[in-house]
Amino acid sequence: MNRKLAMNLISDETARIQEIEDKYNSFHEASAVIREEYEELWDEIKMKHHDVGKIQFEAVHLAAVTLRLLIELW
Repeated sequence: MNRKLAMNLISDETARIQEIEDKYNSFHEASAVIREEYEELWDEIKMKHHDVGKIQFEAVHLAAVTLRLLIELW
């Protein structure tokens, strides 16, 4: 995957999340969401037989929720 595609996927996922979820109320809430998404990515990485598609999905989702922190709380 190249950088442009990755950034487009992250941007699209961020927009999708912002449409269906309420804004973060605090840095603590954002941190909890980011931590949860990180754990989901880590669980996929730890699998004996890697599903690259699932890892990519979780990585994009983690980046998207982190981007929300930058957009919504600054």
